[in-house]
Amino acid sequence: MKTIIRAALAATAAAAVALTGLPAAPAAGATAESVKVGPSQGRFPLVFDMGGIKSINQNPASGWNVVRYHSWASVAAAEANADRYSVTYEGGGWYRFWNSSDYEKCLRMHGPYQSYPGSAAYYTFATSTTCTGDRALFRVNESGWLINKDGNRALATTLRIAGNDGVSSFSELVAYGSTTGSRLLGNISALNPSAAPGSKTTLTRGQSVFVPFGLRATSWYNSAFFEFALRAPDGATFDRTQTSIEGEWADDQGRFRQDNGLTITGVRVSADGKTLTGSFETRTGFQQFPEYQLRWSPKVIADGDAPVGSGSMGFTVTGKTSLGALRVTGSTPTLIQSPPIENGGLAGVDGGPVTLIREGSANVVAGVRFTGDTTTTSGSVTFTAPNGTTFPAALAGSFNGERRPAGGSWSGASAYARLTDGVISADGTKVTYRFSWRSDTAFGYDRGDELRWALPVTTPADARSGAGSMEGDFTGTTDLGRFTVTTSTKTTIPPAELAPVTVTTSTVSPGARNTITGTGEPSASFRVLNASGGEKVPGPHVVDAQGRWSFSVKVPAGALQYGFFIEQTKNGATTTSKRFVIPADTHTH
Repeated sequence: MKTIIRAALAATAAAAVALTGLPAAPAAGATAESVKVGPSQGRFPLVFDMGGIKSINQNPASGWNVVRYHSWASVAAAEANADRYSVTYEGGGWYRFWNSSDYEKCLRMHGPYQSYPGSAAYYTFATSTTCTGDRALFRVNESGWLINKDGNRALATTLRIAGNDGVSSFSELVAYGSTTGSRLLGNISALNPSAAPGSKTTLTRGQSVFVPFGLRATSWYNSAFFEFALRAPDGATFDRTQTSIEGEWADDQGRFRQDNGLTITGVRVSADGKTLTGSFETRTGFQQFPEYQLRWSPKVIADGDAPVGSGSMGFTVTGKTSLGALRVTGSTPTLIQSPPIENGGLAGVDGGPVTLIREGSANVVAGVRFTGDTTTTSGSVTFTAPNGTTFPAALAGSFNGERRPAGGSWSGASAYARLTDGVISADGTKVTYRFSWRSDTAFGYDRGDELRWALPVTTPADARSGAGSMEGDFTGTTDLGRFTVTTSTKTTIPPAELAPVTVTTSTVSPGARNTITGTGEPSASFRVLNASGGEKVPGPHVVDAQGRWSFSVKVPAGALQYGFFIEQTKNGATTTSKRFVIPADTHTH
């Protein structure tokens, strides 16, 4: 078709916005009635360079709708006397021209005709109430010719036509073929690009997000100088770090490509961040064809407390193209959403640390907090007792917890925090419940509300001392989504109180093996230590079930005494005795 030197072209996929002073583009095939325009919009003078400057207009006195030609000495004179036309863009670079003297009628091609038998066929142009079809569609090509869509025929010349009276005559605009045409003169800026807003863009609080905007060509042009003035969406500002904005272009199929030759330079962001300005000028070789697009994407930051809702980034482009002066306005829709709710709006809450009681029960707390407003919450929870402990059988069945509204106080046992269908494992270390909580007229589950449960945990006398935890695993759904949350409340089993160590051996015999005896914690293991903590008599050694212990050792000859420590351990508890000193029996030797 044509060789395109693409220095740049682009914009965003969106419906074109009408040029300032022109009616909005109607749907394809719209009737004249649907696109009537007022006098202030009849701005397009049809002035041609055709062997001298000429303009066309309608001559109502003739009683015809034929568009006639008149010659003038200058473009200004021709524009001043030409009939004015309003234009509506129909897509693909094609326009309809509506006569400003009769807004029911549009410019339309008629024919073919012949001046005499055997002569070349020609087509005439007249205003008509039939404004559908290709014969009522026109565009301006790269040569500045006005082209009709039916056969791509160029308005080319004038033809002397005889008047109705058989005496007078006038010049009529005609087209013969598609190879030649006459260049349009005067102000044709109505064919300038239209706004091409970007698609709706979701902003993120506190983060830079690219928000697109652009222009869509409706006629060919090959030079441009644009100045941009952008307005940030409410609750947002432009990123102050940007000093230029790279551009993109797309062909008439909407395929975008980045091009450094389309960069907006001289970018300035106002002190309050609400406005951004900059400019762009084309380079040699630039061309843009109908439905080609230009697009730029400045960075926008939503405020940390920006309100949720829809907004828009407004833009105004002023300047000029090879078609004439330009002023285009538009806006790209934006959206600030509520922060995403994780885990269906539920979070686990650990209880405070608990010291468990040997041969007794202590309550261990676990809970949940609502991070979003919910109306329904259902699922199950499994609590796992700390190592060495169990849950009592009484936890089977239903178990009520407490609730606390955001900023309020705990309510005490409440059916709004009820767990049901409790089943305890055979070894007593786990209990599993179901739950189904629903808001009613008296109570809802709102962001910040909490529920908690204090589960009794039983610790046997012989439980191993040390740190542990009660674990909670919640799974289910709310009306905000699915959740899987956990809790882990720290617990401690304190050391057991071991029976004190005593020695029942009163003397030792030097130079012989002695059995030393005493008492301690039944079933505890023990070690015999020296003053530095090392084993003095290798074991193992165990206190019997009646609390008696003994070990055998050879006491060196000449020793006056035998000293040692007893370290006993049971259920994770360890104690070390004082130093025992048994005197030598020197009277038997």
